[in-house]
Amino acid sequence: MPQFSNASSAELQLQLRHLELEHETRRMELERKSQEREQKREQQQFELRKLELEMSRVAAFSAQPTASHSPRAPPFGVEAAVKLVPKFSEHDIETFLISFEKIAELNNFSTDKYAAVFFAGPPYR
Repeated sequence: MPQFSNASSAELQLQLRHLELEHETRRMELERKSQEREQKREQQQFELRKLELEMSRVAAFSAQPTASHSPRAPPFGVEAAVKLVPKFSEHDIETFLISFEKIAELNNFSTDKYAAVFFAGPPYR
């Protein structure tokens, strides 16, 4: 802290002005940082909203039933589907069925095609 006892009026005014400028500089720096935080928060909210919209778009698209006549969906091929099915074992039927259902779900097999895929594969060939 500066000593004011022997300072002249001009020196005191100069020191006061210097302190005022320091105060103003700090205030402006805090304001700038606050604005940067607000901009960052707004950017994060924008990115979050963008992701939410993308997720809802993907969810809506994946919820649409795939028709066999759809130009985007290739026709269902039993031969190709059979290659994905795990080997059937009479000793571990539960594991086979769980695996079969997972593979069918991941590859969007229609439930009405399950029997065709199952009986076309080994050991039923």
